[in-house]
Amino acid sequence: MKLSIQELFFEKLDSTQLEAKRQLNNFDPDAITCLIAGEQTQGYGRYQRHWLSPAGFENLYCTFYFRLKADFPHLTALTIFLAYTLAKLLESFGFKAEIRWPNDLLIFGKKTAGILCETLIEKDHIQVFLGLGLNLNLNETEIEKIGQPATSLFLESGRKWSRQTVLKALEELFLKNLDRFLKEGLKPFHTQIETLLAYKNQRVEIFDGQNRLEGEILNLNPDGSLKFRDSKNLETKTFYSGELFLKKATKSE
Repeated sequence: MKLSIQELFFEKLDSTQLEAKRQLNNFDPDAITCLIAGEQTQGYGRYQRHWLSPAGFENLYCTFYFRLKADFPHLTALTIFLAYTLAKLLESFGFKAEIRWPNDLLIFGKKTAGILCETLIEKDHIQVFLGLGLNLNLNETEIEKIGQPATSLFLESGRKWSRQTVLKALEELFLKNLDRFLKEGLKPFHTQIETLLAYKNQRVEIFDGQNRLEGEILNLNPDGSLKFRDSKNLETKTFYSGELFLKKATKSE
């Protein structure tokens, strides 16, 4: 794969993920293609949840499409790899971002970005659709529509952000980190990612798509999976995907 990015911008799409899937046969199979939308009418995240993607705010809605070899050993770590890269980018802008494993970025405990990794596994290669939504300039009125604690760079800094400037900086850092990730997986980034994990040493719930368990985060494994202790029976479990929620204390606690 050539470590270069070809950009395609659309004023309005249903979803950059969906458009990338429709157009994948038109892309250079040896390069990375980045699809960017000014607005998404059907933007979505994990579990097909709606991602608010209004026009007029210069937010960042994009999908990186590329191919990997069929035997690529670090596929499950792609989501948290991009989360780490974005966290370091926000740090360079002066924000202290945390990763809510495996795919959300929080600032002051409020969701600022989400990542979605989808794949098509074929005989001799894997097609990767790595999507990202970052709230750059959403105002309070739009943020209230999200339905969970959320924020934007604008609300936290008091100034407007250029989508193209942020995207160029993200692409540069993404390519730099991707070169190492393709060769070594998460190993070069593992320790730093652990320091960025949200909810460590706190009581949390994890949802694996079917069940909810209460417990605590122990650590991040080198392959990007999460080591978790179930508080009910004190069993240690490993999760490769799921959602984390901060457990609120009850009045009796």
